[in-house]
Amino acid sequence: MTFIAIAITSIAIIWFVIFLKKKQDALEENFQKRFAGHTIRYQDKCAIFRAQQSSGYSQTSGKSYLVLTDTELYFKMVMFSIELSIPITSITKAESANRLLGVNPGRAMLKVNFITDDGEQDAIALNVKELYTWVKEINSLIQKA
Repeated sequence: MTFIAIAITSIAIIWFVIFLKKKQDALEENFQKRFAGHTIRYQDKCAIFRAQQSSGYSQTSGKSYLVLTDTELYFKMVMFSIELSIPITSITKAESANRLLGVNPGRAMLKVNFITDDGEQDAIALNVKELYTWVKEINSLIQKA
């Protein structure tokens, strides 16, 4: 009986790893197509999405791609079909923050404040590598826009 449980658990883990690898490969392929011909100013393929202000308190966090070009900040979550493209002209501020909607992962997050297509204030928060470089790069683009 124990052997069967171990075998089923092992198969489930292997299946999950293969599923994630296929998902990651597809995302990478789409990423390469989507940004072909664009100047990527900065990117983080291991950003962790924490919260979006307009989505309320109950949200899914997870690994995501975050890309900054001259015209947009693009976010795509790996596991779920959550995607967000924020035009640079809509971003009002990028900053370091410790909390958004009660989310506090214990380290500073990148918080990007922006105006939605409907004219509403919104914000997203992510954990990124090199937080202060992200803040500097985004705010630099805002000033040029």
